[in-house]
Amino acid sequence: MYEAINNYISRCASISESEMELFNSLLKKTTVPKKTYLLQEGEICNFEAFIIKGCIRSFYIDENGFEVILQFAIEDWWVSDIASFHDQKPSNIYIETLEDCELFILSDKNKEELLNQIPQFERVF
Repeated sequence: MYEAINNYISRCASISESEMELFNSLLKKTTVPKKTYLLQEGEICNFEAFIIKGCIRSFYIDENGFEVILQFAIEDWWVSDIASFHDQKPSNIYIETLEDCELFILSDKNKEELLNQIPQFERVF
């Protein structure tokens, strides 16, 4: 179940098996239908999501009311609003699923616990 994310982590940093098990225990696997907003403007982002399956877009609405795409995130990639996540301030972007998605969610609380226990995960993020 964790093969894709563990392979991703292994490419970024040298993590022991027990450390990887702790990391995996902090993830929440979820399925989200297409056309679902994971984040909307004005909300505080409280997650980082690793995409197991599907495609997600991040965008904002400009002063003329047009959508400006920031990112298309696909399988084996992360999506979040890092500024809102780290500063715990309202986001100015939207994050929307374009397909049915399977995700691993890492909450802000769990990420903090992870980095406190295994500092080398800083390299991954």
